[in-house]
Amino acid sequence: LKQAVQLRLWTEQGAFSLAPNYGLPRSIGLKNTAANASLLRVSYREALRQETRIRDIAALRYRNEGDLVEIDADVLPIGELNLQTISTALL
Repeated sequence: LKQAVQLRLWTEQGAFSLAPNYGLPRSIGLKNTAANASLLRVSYREALRQETRIRDIAALRYRNEGDLVEIDADVLPIGELNLQTISTALL
C-alpha cells in the first residue's frame, strides 16, 4: 500500500490518459508559497481518497523546509484494524 500511494503522489496528474485524475497536479518548479502549499494539501488529500485500498484518512501532517515539503499520512487500509503511516517528500 505504501509503495502504491507513493507512486500515485509522485506521478504528475494527466500523465496517464486512461486515468487523468491519477496523481498530483504539477508542483515541481513552483515556489513554496502559501497558495501552492494549500493546493498541495488539498490535492494530496484528494489523491489519498481516490486510493481504493484506503478506508479512512486519520491524520495528515505537513512540514515545509525551503522547497521541500514532507507529508505524513496516517491511513486505515481496508480490512485492517491498525493505522499505517505513509511518508512522502516532494520537492
